[in-house]
Amino acid sequence: MVTTATASSQAVVDGDPPPSARKREDGAPAFLIQKPNARNSQRLGSVLTILHEIPLARNVLLQAGKPAASYGHNSEWWKGQPIYAPHVLAAMQQGELQWSEDSKPDFHEEIHRLMAFLDLTERSYGSVETMADLVPKTNFSPERQFYDTLDEKTDAEILKPMTHVACPLSLQTFEPTQEPTRFAFLNFELTKSQYEQTRTLYDAWNWVVWQESLTWAELQPNMGMVVLDDMGEIMTVNIDGEDPPEKLEIPEVWYPERYLANRKEEARVLQEHLAWISRALYEARSKEFELTKWIDPKTDKIHDKEEMLEKTIKEYKSHVEYLDGLGRFRELQNLENEDEKQYTRLEDVPCVKTEAEEALAKSSQQVVDRFVWELSQLRETKKRLDWERERLLERQQLVSSSLLTDPNKPGLTKPFTCKKYLLRGIATSQNVTYVCKRAEPTLIDFAETSAPVDQWWRLSYEPGSATPAKAEKCSFEQVTEKMFWETKGPLLVYATEDAINTPASPLSDALQRFARAENKNFKQELNQESIEESAQPRNTNMSPISPSKRKYRSGSVDSMATNRASLGNSDTNSRAGDFDNDPFIDGDGTMELEMADMASRQGATEKSSASLAEFVHSGELHDTARTRNTNPTSPGQYGLSVSTPPNGADDVSRTVTPDIEDQTKGPEMQERAGSPFMARHSIYGMAHDARDEQKTIKMMEMEIPDEHQ
Repeated sequence: MVTTATASSQAVVDGDPPPSARKREDGAPAFLIQKPNARNSQRLGSVLTILHEIPLARNVLLQAGKPAASYGHNSEWWKGQPIYAPHVLAAMQQGELQWSEDSKPDFHEEIHRLMAFLDLTERSYGSVETMADLVPKTNFSPERQFYDTLDEKTDAEILKPMTHVACPLSLQTFEPTQEPTRFAFLNFELTKSQYEQTRTLYDAWNWVVWQESLTWAELQPNMGMVVLDDMGEIMTVNIDGEDPPEKLEIPEVWYPERYLANRKEEARVLQEHLAWISRALYEARSKEFELTKWIDPKTDKIHDKEEMLEKTIKEYKSHVEYLDGLGRFRELQNLENEDEKQYTRLEDVPCVKTEAEEALAKSSQQVVDRFVWELSQLRETKKRLDWERERLLERQQLVSSSLLTDPNKPGLTKPFTCKKYLLRGIATSQNVTYVCKRAEPTLIDFAETSAPVDQWWRLSYEPGSATPAKAEKCSFEQVTEKMFWETKGPLLVYATEDAINTPASPLSDALQRFARAENKNFKQELNQESIEESAQPRNTNMSPISPSKRKYRSGSVDSMATNRASLGNSDTNSRAGDFDNDPFIDGDGTMELEMADMASRQGATEKSSASLAEFVHSGELHDTARTRNTNPTSPGQYGLSVSTPPNGADDVSRTVTPDIEDQTKGPEMQERAGSPFMARHSIYGMAHDARDEQKTIKMMEMEIPDEHQ
């Protein structure tokens, strides 16, 4: 299915670069983005992109739900337009659809499409808008709601590799206090005061599972804690809450050993140490406050003692200096020689004070000496308290983030039992994703049993720039340096070695057909761009062709561009499959002439596309004021539609049903025969635009009448 609009004009309307600038680079991962005109910001595309690069997570998402016999096709799907079920489209065309949740695309089928797209696409990116529209709108983030919806709609056994069990226990007896909870997504909603004491990801975990003991800085019999059990292979966490820190230490390798159920005794000991350290830090802060602060009993205003002492010392010093200068100046004025008085410095004149002045100067100097000593004592005591607090913080850091976090650290009483989790991706700001891609082993690697090679990528989409979609290699050090410049709340995805080394399951035949059709559509976009670029210089010297003649000029530049853009070419591609035998691609031009002649005999046929587009946008059926002629259709055939370009010339555009590419194929390839499965414009969360209606009309599939079969 190809629209009559050219690729260049479509890029201007939709803000997408030309097809050649959207081609996926060799070795670079494809990624999913949120379109710039979306109402609410979300990072769902980043989450799905990261999960796809974890083979086990990809397999789980492909196994979720029931596989479809066919996944349909829509040339605008990669931009965010949905693919509806055949019965929904049929009801739309007949004006019998009552819009409901059942009318939306299937949640699992859309996940399958996205995984197949990321597997085989030749595009550098695609849109996640349809998936985002299928996630219910709640007070939670779209990412968390996606996991909740996935858990609700998916068999628990299939989703088990992505879930973990949290068990609340009594801190004193280790008896369960609540029912265990299975989760796949963990949101760190910490308070500002908690984040002020958080420096690493382990600190954030401590606040989640040991919250009571850390909050009260002591252990009481009625307190509880949380332990982890039956842990899966993929862990997703999100840094959220009130004012997260500017920077957080994110480990590339994470061990949950200290939080496991079989380490509950060690966990209680760690909490006892952390509680003791918290009390000591509180006492140190209290001593420092008493040492350095003074509260005015009249106004309750807090004053800094060090500043007050410095101000008082300065004031009394100036008083002493004034009395000293007064005595010298008086002696200078008593000199009889005017020349001597004029050239004598005040400092060279002896200081002679009166008894009263001498007493005042002595008293002021005593105040200065006393306060200088007080200030030195305050600073010395403060320095000692700072040293003690630094030692406490070092001990807190050791207990909080170091103990039971490294299986190779000497002195362990028993070996680790948990799995090692590797950081596989980070979602920062909108349309910026960091993903770690493991290189596929070669035959040489198998022979030498070399260590696996991981490569970090920064995948970004910046609308409006010369190259909006970028896939850049980077190191983990660059990732940790950049991510907190982009966000204070990164979303992290960890996975075990087993999850990373799991072989990727093959795509079903239906998904392969879907991916091939998508790549075929992209090839047509590339061919159309190439034809337009090569035809543009010649068009400047070519005389205009009348619309009546153009319909029969299959050899003209305009007709060739239209036909070749609709039918594509026969280039073989490793991602799209072999299209050498596709009857809709290559040929000597006979196919194009026959179809053009058929169009001239058939006339300008037009279905009720405009009213259907209005129904899709509004969700309600209403009568249309315009009349249209509808020709009978024959199921399972390629269709032909006629539209009028802006210049007034007749332009012939063809659509091909991708799941019925060859009539000689088996029943599975013909299962969608007769069903109009070309999708319409999304009605979820999209503002109405007159251009959307025209795009939808151009996108409608029309089939050949029986008399032409």
